[in-house]
Amino acid sequence: MIKRFDLAKVAVAAVTLLALQGCVSQPVSQGLTDDGQATEIIFPDIQKDATLKEGTFVNRTNLRQIAPDMTKNQVHNLLGVPHFREGMGESVREWDYIFNFRNAADSAYSTCQYKVLFDKDLKTRNFYWLPASCAAALNSPVN
Repeated sequence: MIKRFDLAKVAVAAVTLLALQGCVSQPVSQGLTDDGQATEIIFPDIQKDATLKEGTFVNRTNLRQIAPDMTKNQVHNLLGVPHFREGMGESVREWDYIFNFRNAADSAYSTCQYKVLFDKDLKTRNFYWLPASCAAALNSPVN
C-alpha cells in the first residue's frame, strides 16, 4: 500500500519533470504560424545543443518518403527521434535532425541539419536543410 506521503512526493516529482521539460527546450524558429510557416528559421547549435552530436547515417529511402501531411508518429517511424531537446509533446511544432551522407566515391561523408515544421494540427508542412545544398543528397543513388 502506498502511503499518502509517498503519493505527494510522486506528484511533486511529476510536476517538476513537466516544468523542466519546458526549460530544456532548445531555440526554435521564430514566428511559427498555424500553417507551419516561420518568419525566421533557426537551426540549433550542434555542439551546444544536440543530444546526438555525431548524427546518424539516415536511410535515404526513408528520408525520400517524408512529405507534407504526415504525423509525428510517421516521421518518427522513418527518421527516429529528433537529435535535439525539442521534445515530442503536443506543443512541439518543429523537430531537428543531424544526418550524415556518405559520398559515393569514397568513405568520406557530409553532415547536414534537417528541420521539420509542423502545422497547428501537428502535420508536417515545411522542411529545411542547413546548408541548403544538402537537399541534393536526396537525389543521390546511394542509399
